[in-house]
Amino acid sequence: MYAIASGEKAKATQLISNGADVNARSVAGVTPLMLALRSNAKGIVKLLILKGADVNAKDNTQRSVLIKEILSGNQDVEMIRLLILKGADVNAKDVYGMTPLLFAVDLGSRDIAEALISNGADLNAQENISGKTSLIVAAYLGHRDIVELLLSKKADIDVKEIHGRTALMNAVFSGNIEIVKTLILKGADVKLKDNAGRDALGWAKNFKDEGVKYKKIIKIIENTLVKVGRK
Repeated sequence: MYAIASGEKAKATQLISNGADVNARSVAGVTPLMLALRSNAKGIVKLLILKGADVNAKDNTQRSVLIKEILSGNQDVEMIRLLILKGADVNAKDVYGMTPLLFAVDLGSRDIAEALISNGADLNAQENISGKTSLIVAAYLGHRDIVELLLSKKADIDVKEIHGRTALMNAVFSGNIEIVKTLILKGADVKLKDNAGRDALGWAKNFKDEGVKYKKIIKIIENTLVKVGRK
C-alpha cells in the first residue's frame, strides 16, 4: 500500500500487474482506493477503479470511499462525480449515521453538497446521535449558502432533531441573523416548540444578554409572530 499512499503510479501499476489485491484492507479497514484518494493521486485512483476497486468499500467505522474523499480535504468535486459515476452510494452511512451530504455540509463544502444532491443524496437523512439533518447542521454552523441550496431543493424546513429543535432554533442558538431571516422567509414555523416546550422566540430571549444580534433576532421573530397572528 506504500506505493499507493506515496502516489507512485508506476510501482502501483506493477504491483497490480503482479496480482496485488486492489481491495486489500488494512487493520483499520482502509483500502488502496481510500489511500489514493487521501493522497490525491488521481492517476492511481482511476487505475484502481479500472482494475476493480470497490467504490463502496467501508473502513472499520463504516465510512465509505465517498465519505473518505469528502473528509480528505481535497475539495475535488470532479473526483466526487467520478466516484458517483462509478457507482458510489451517495447515501451510505457510517457507524454514526453520517452520510456524505452531512459530512459535506459539516465542512461547509457547498459545491460538493450540490454534486451529491444532484445525484440523489437524501436531503433529510438524520444522523444517529442527535438526529440532525443537513439543514439543521448548516443553520447551526452558519453556512447560509448551503441553507439556501437545501431549501431550493425542498429540504424539510421544520424537521426536528431528537430534542425537538428545528433548523430555525439552531440558527437562533448561533445568532445567525441572516439565516434566521432566510428560514422565516422560506416558511419556517416560528410557533414550533422543542421537547422542553420552548420555541424560537424563547431561545432567542434566553440569549438576550449575550449580544446585540440576539436582540435583533428577538425583534425579527416577534414581528413574524405578529404577522402570523400570535401576538
